Amino acid sequence: MELNIKNGGGKGDFHLSEVKKERLDKVIKKHDEIKEEKKKKKGVFLAKPQKVFAFMGIAMFSVCFIISILYIVKTVELGKSIEAVYGKKYLSVFERVIKENGLWSKQGEISKVFSFVQEYSLKYKIDKYLVLALISEKSKYQNSKGGDAVGYMRIVPWKHGIPEETLFIVETNINIGVKYLSQLIKKYNGNIYSALVEYNGEKTKDTFQFSTNVMRLYSSFTN
Repeated sequence: MELNIKNGGGKGDFHLSEVKKERLDKVIKKHDEIKEEKKKKKGVFLAKPQKVFAFMGIAMFSVCFIISILYIVKTVELGKSIEAVYGKKYLSVFERVIKENGLWSKQGEISKVFSFVQEYSLKYKIDKYLVLALISEKSKYQNSKGGDAVGYMRIVPWKHGIPEETLFIVETNINIGVKYLSQLIKKYNGNIYSALVEYNGEKTKDTFQFSTNVMRLYSSFTN
């Protein structure tokens, strides 16, 4: 803020005493200081959100990084456990199933499926890799319902006389499914393709395609 102030008595000049001039200078100075202070505060106010967002970004990155590390450690430990119990081949099929079906967040659950498949395949004397191939093609490793069929192995409740809710229990579903597939293979004198056709239900084009896909996947699991 500036004023053209002169002490002389020229025409059009302001005539102020020295005291008044000094007071006016102080007022002008104070006014300028207030303006400057407001500018500084405004700058700080604008800077704070930026700092907060930066801090939040760093915090979120740190949390995500820690979660990723824990996830990797858990995955490695799970892989070692499967390999130690069932061998490298079973582990490689497990990893393939996880990758092909996008089941990264469900590895713990799927490892239980593999465990029950191993247990009941031995009990009913059937190749576990055939069972895994059937589950891959039948339910994509989703413990859900497809039509009338339920769970990982898509068991039809009324056909086996078992309540639908019971078939969502993983061990029960695997037990019944493996047992049924084993019975069908015996019924067809070891003809796996025919057993798969009946397991899937009606003899339609889709059923034959299902059986072909399972056999192809089964072959790739065992080679």
